[in-house]
Amino acid sequence: MSAWTDWGSWSSCSDTCGYGLRERYRNCSGTSDMQNFCVGSDVQNVMCKTSCNENRYQLVVPVIYFYAKTPAQLTMTSVLDVIFTSVNVNEGQGYNPSNGRFTVSVAGLYVFTVQHCIQSAKFSDLEIVHQGKTLQRAVYQDGDDLYSCSAMQAFTMATMADEIWVKTTGECYFYEDGVRYTSFSGALIHT
Repeated sequence: MSAWTDWGSWSSCSDTCGYGLRERYRNCSGTSDMQNFCVGSDVQNVMCKTSCNENRYQLVVPVIYFYAKTPAQLTMTSVLDVIFTSVNVNEGQGYNPSNGRFTVSVAGLYVFTVQHCIQSAKFSDLEIVHQGKTLQRAVYQDGDDLYSCSAMQAFTMATMADEIWVKTTGECYFYEDGVRYTSFSGALIHT
C-alpha cells in the first residue's frame, strides 16, 4: 500500500526583499507498481514576505542632497564665505542659505561641486572648505570675453555636525544670466 511520508521542513523565503515562496516536500512510499500511488501533491507552497530593512545585505542610504545658486555678492574680495541665496533643492535641510554652509546630519562619504561663472575678462579664486581645511581649490580666468564657467568637485568623509562651505581665496567676479549660474551642490553618497 502506498503512503505519503511526513512533510519535510519549510525552505527559506525565495526572495530576500519583498514577496516570495516557501516550499516543503514529501515522498510517496510503497509505489512498486503502477496501481499503487499516492493521491495529492508532493509539494506545498506558501507565500512569504521578508522586510527589506531587516535584510542585512541591503544598504539603506538616507537621501541628503542640495543645490544652491546665485551668490549674495557678484563681486567679492579675498577670504570671504560665498553665500548662495537661491536654494533649488535642500533634501535633508543641511544647507543654510543665511550663512552658505552645509551641516552634516548623517556621517558618511559626500561629494560637493562648485560651478563658477565669471564676468568677461575677469577671474575667480575659490575653494571648497571642510571644517576649515581646503578640499579643493580653483583659480579661473576668462580671457576671451565669453562669460565662461568652470567647475570643481571634491569628495570627503564627514561626521555629524561637520560644516562644508565655499570661500574666496582671492578676488572673484561672478556672472549670472538666464543660462549660466554660479552654484554649490552636494550629496551623501555612502554611509
